[in-house]
Amino acid sequence: MPGPDSLLVEPNSLKVLPGNYAEATIRVQNTSDVVDVLSVTIHGLDPSWVQLSTISFSLFPGDSGTSVLKISVPRTAESLSKSYLATVETKSRNFPFCPQKAELVLEVDPFHCVEASVREEIVGSGRSSYLIDVQNHGNAPVTFGFAGIPSRGKWQFAFTPTQIEIAAGAAKQLKASVFTTLNDRPKLGLRQNCECELKVQPIPANGSSAIVTGHLRTSPVLHLWVTLCLLMGIACAVVILSFLVL
Repeated sequence: MPGPDSLLVEPNSLKVLPGNYAEATIRVQNTSDVVDVLSVTIHGLDPSWVQLSTISFSLFPGDSGTSVLKISVPRTAESLSKSYLATVETKSRNFPFCPQKAELVLEVDPFHCVEASVREEIVGSGRSSYLIDVQNHGNAPVTFGFAGIPSRGKWQFAFTPTQIEIAAGAAKQLKASVFTTLNDRPKLGLRQNCECELKVQPIPANGSSAIVTGHLRTSPVLHLWVTLCLLMGIACAVVILSFLVL
């Protein structure tokens, strides 16, 4: 309803990425015929996000004042990615029952941040298993997929589940296995302790990813000492046969 003051917010729509800020200009005017004090308040937003350069004006009839509204959105999971409808309100000291209101739309963009850590690791010969915690530190739900990156040779990776959706600020667990088949193991050599990378990445891959390190002990099909013993046995057999022939 019309009141003893006028109110204008420019622009009335803002967009911001958490960690940054956006600004709008609030203009008020005393349209009454007496000196008045007009106060400005913001509703619908976290108070810690809002800063006004001026919160009240003492205005003569017909005079106007300007306040800069600065909205600083912190880069936390609590700053959910969505549209916020805020209300800018002015109140007159002389006419407190005739406030003026204007709407402001704030669009908070999503940001992605993921953390992964190994909760449990069981390292065996030719197979290792892991329980991995995945934390979504972003401000929007994200679906994550997983991939394994071997440091050497041909390793197999299995993840359960193969994908998980995690809400903003939430965490979930997944199981991972790293193993080698008989065909993928080296044919000859010594047992080796190797590392691999287990990668957690958003789907589609348009945000940050996290990597944890896995371990695997690989044994050759024929251990080096076994091979040496066989060769020594063959050599001894050849020597014995040669003496028998002579």
